[in-house]
Amino acid sequence: MPRFLARKFSTAMLITFADASFEAMAACVYLRSDNAVNLLMAKGRLPPLDSKVTVPKLELNAMTLGMRLTNSVISQLSSTVTISRVLILSESEIALNWIKSTPRHDVGPLVKNRVTEVRKIMTSLEKSGYQQATSLAPSWNKDLFHRRLIRNMSVVRRIVAYVCCLIRVLAQRVNATRISRMKLSRLLRIDYNIDSNSISGTEMAIASKVLVKQHQLSCLNPQIMKSLHHLNLREDNDGILRCYGRMRYSALQPSAICPMFVLQKSRLSQLIIEDCHTKGHPSTSHTMANIRQYYWIPKLRSQVTSVIRRCVACQKFNNLPFKYPEQPVLPSRRVQQSRPFAHVGLDYFGPLTISLTSDTTGKCYGCIITCMVTRLIYLDIATDLSTTAFLHVLRRFFARRGVPVSITSDNSPTFTLGETVLEDCRRNIRSDPTISRMICEREIEWRYITPYAPWQGGVYERLIRSVKLALYKTLRKKTPSYEELSTVVIEIEAMLNTRPLLYVDSGPNADQILHPIDFLQDEFEIPFPLNSAEGDGEDLTYLPADERVALQSKMHVIRALKTSCEIPEKFWNIWQTQYLTSLREKHQSEVGKQRGSSYHPEKGKLVLICDNLQPRQSWKMGRIVELKETTDGTVREAVVILPSHRKIRRPINLLVPLELEDDHTQEHKDDDSSSANEVKQHQTRSLSSCQTTPQQMKVVL
Repeated sequence: MPRFLARKFSTAMLITFADASFEAMAACVYLRSDNAVNLLMAKGRLPPLDSKVTVPKLELNAMTLGMRLTNSVISQLSSTVTISRVLILSESEIALNWIKSTPRHDVGPLVKNRVTEVRKIMTSLEKSGYQQATSLAPSWNKDLFHRRLIRNMSVVRRIVAYVCCLIRVLAQRVNATRISRMKLSRLLRIDYNIDSNSISGTEMAIASKVLVKQHQLSCLNPQIMKSLHHLNLREDNDGILRCYGRMRYSALQPSAICPMFVLQKSRLSQLIIEDCHTKGHPSTSHTMANIRQYYWIPKLRSQVTSVIRRCVACQKFNNLPFKYPEQPVLPSRRVQQSRPFAHVGLDYFGPLTISLTSDTTGKCYGCIITCMVTRLIYLDIATDLSTTAFLHVLRRFFARRGVPVSITSDNSPTFTLGETVLEDCRRNIRSDPTISRMICEREIEWRYITPYAPWQGGVYERLIRSVKLALYKTLRKKTPSYEELSTVVIEIEAMLNTRPLLYVDSGPNADQILHPIDFLQDEFEIPFPLNSAEGDGEDLTYLPADERVALQSKMHVIRALKTSCEIPEKFWNIWQTQYLTSLREKHQSEVGKQRGSSYHPEKGKLVLICDNLQPRQSWKMGRIVELKETTDGTVREAVVILPSHRKIRRPINLLVPLELEDDHTQEHKDDDSSSANEVKQHQTRSLSSCQTTPQQMKVVL
């Protein structure tokens, strides 16, 4: 704070401001001398917490605080500075009226005591000989403020001079053309109507002309003008360069026939494009048409495309999701020989309506478990979606088909909780010494597909379609009971297990048809050497009749056992030589045919999460925090964190990028820097010419 306040024994005026709110009360004292205004002292207080005091009472307390502070300052300065006038200012008309008149009896003792104290200080100041000791009028007098504005800024040329000095700073600091227009329009206002906050169209047009004029003076030079001779640039009556084309006799409006010229890739051109585009977010051609109604910007299309590409609102509706990589190779559990139902896929379908009584109906759900190798299916009915019902389905499956090595399913809460329960049971089995070691070693590997990626579970999704078609064609409109539905589901299971896995040839010499049910046979383990028993070489002619019959029966049994062992091997040979090779006919390397973005997912990128159940404007936004790679090193899944700090998993083709790549941003910066260097070379000279020749800034008002 400056130490010097006023000359000694000089004449000065003391001004005190007092204000209050529910947060605090404060007062400050200023000393106004001939050449300066300085702050002398300030003081504040907090309002009481234990009582509910109204704002007028708080204003009265602040005024009392200001009177005390003023009296204290006068007592200290009276010996060195002559105080000619004391002014106490407050914006509370209620508190001022309390001081001017006699308060009513129902205002309370607080108001009466404060008014008495204020009047006492006022009386002492008046006795001391101070002229107009207090001013009991509100400080913000609108009429006075209006008269001062008219007196100080009545000449429009003076306003334009202020604009000329500040326009360069304003044009560089604002973020949109409309904001700069509004600021300049308020400076260029002729009719100082304080009660009106609206800006007229004339003022907006004047502000636009001033911006373009300053832009042309600071950015254009003879070298640039020489390269723009083909645009036929000429000055109008306001000294603004316009493009005069061949549309003089057209029905276009005058601003479109001779638009104002704005240099490409400049700050003003960018602001104009952003302002026109944010009014409805039109397309590139529509935005260009709107701009050319008033301005002519060379190479406009590339600049508009760049602005639209960076527009977040347009990105949300126009950007494409990441392109999903090509399908990986089939996993080993899908193409290597194993026992039936060693590797399975599991899912629910439904709900299915059943009749409980003659008048009431209920719902249940179907459960499908399919073998990934043999394509066998197992169907069952779950009474509900609870974990208990799901565990009962698994127990029935384990009892009929054995315990699988791996289970693949989606991320249903029922399945995830079921895995947790099975893990707890397996942990209890390990701790029980009475259970056999073989059962303890049977562990199930549970695999989950990516959420909202049903193509990863196509091994069972396609069979669910076949089951539903058979179920709907069988039941039609009938509502079965639980027993009838269970019977129909088992019959459908038997029917689908006999479907052919290969193309059925219509010729008479067709190969043996391969069905999934052909693999569902016991695997025989022969404990004795059949070859040695068959190859004894005994001649039946030299044996008695009884021994000859017994030996023939023995050989028939051995041949039957060998045949039963050869049949599964024949099925597996057909499966390996024909079925696996035929899978190439239906192989799809891409997921879907929709277009995808050329960008690649990166950690930290802002994305939009696709949701087919919601309109696009309601899709959630998130940020990628983790990218999960598969065994072949390809990214197919990402972990996204939401604004609620919840993390979700999504396939990358359901994520829409919202941020630009670095190369596009760098390209835009390079373009801007190239034009900025040309502008910078003549910026100082143009600015000085603008300040020395104000007649060049003529604006018709």
